[in-house]
Amino acid sequence: MNELWQIVILTTGYVTALFYVQGWRIYHRTQRQASLRPQIRRLRWQLAAFVVSGLTYLFVVQPPLHTLAQQAQLIHAGQIAALTGALPALFWVSNAATFIPAGTPQRLKKLLRGRSQWFDQPVLAFGVYVVVITLWLDAGLHNATLKSNGVHHVEVIMLSFVGLYYWWHIVERARRNRPNFTHVLYTLGGTWFYKAVAVIYFMSVAAPYAYPTATFDSLTDHQLMGVVLWAGGSSIFVWAAMIVLYRWVRLEEHKPSNPDPEWLREHPLLES
Repeated sequence: MNELWQIVILTTGYVTALFYVQGWRIYHRTQRQASLRPQIRRLRWQLAAFVVSGLTYLFVVQPPLHTLAQQAQLIHAGQIAALTGALPALFWVSNAATFIPAGTPQRLKKLLRGRSQWFDQPVLAFGVYVVVITLWLDAGLHNATLKSNGVHHVEVIMLSFVGLYYWWHIVERARRNRPNFTHVLYTLGGTWFYKAVAVIYFMSVAAPYAYPTATFDSLTDHQLMGVVLWAGGSSIFVWAAMIVLYRWVRLEEHKPSNPDPEWLREHPLLES
């Protein structure tokens, strides 16, 4: 089972990287021919972000850390926070939504064309994000991931999907559309959810998870899991919201002022 898991993860990573690099080279060649140095520099930073997110993801979902997550609660908490927070955010910051489609073969594009409209639903994305993470934090299902490698693999796949789904709406919608206050609140939705979960863990008087080993003791580890989720899961949304807010303010500052309507210019006394 573990060998099959590693094959699936490595194959998926290889295909994703192949499409990304092909699309990135197309854009890099275009910008280089136009001698646009700032854009070329940005492309290099985006490639670096993709490499870091990809290598970190492989580290998080492969042994030994993947195996240790079934034994130590704090490592498992870090894995959850990474898969639903920093890693999908960094992945979309690399402009993967542009480069991967550009590098995808035409036959595959035709097959997928028109089948991803449901993906562009921000409310659905946030709802699925909250429901899936809550589901895997439930004591019964969470304990099942500690006993079964297969269940743990399913957990990683589902958390990876909802992380990418929610963060696509945060990063890509801010890049393609003009940010606004509603988008800031939408981004902060993730931090409010993780803070609520962390508070519940802080106030726990019993440890519902049956980990085979404990860093301190079962209850302390359970409470510290709230600290990890707060720091690793909640904080990334705060930073993202600050960036979205900054972009919104900058765009508002540079927005051209609206000229007075014609009827007001014809009657200057009305200006006073």
